Amino acid sequence: SVDEKFETLIHLDMYGDALQLAIKLKDPEKLTNVRNLCNDEAICNQADKAAMDLGFVS
Repeated sequence: SVDEKFETLIHLDMYGDALQLAIKLKDPEKLTNVRNLCNDEAICNQADKAAMDLGFVS
């Protein structure tokens, strides 16, 4: 399932791929999940931008 794939990506520290999946799904919970777990500033910034682009934050 998509949720299992997402969890696997997170488990493997593949935050970039997990972020892309969250964006593709337009899933605010998954997006927040990546944002809170990742320690890569570039990915965190991408997550923030995606959240704004998707209208999850103003």
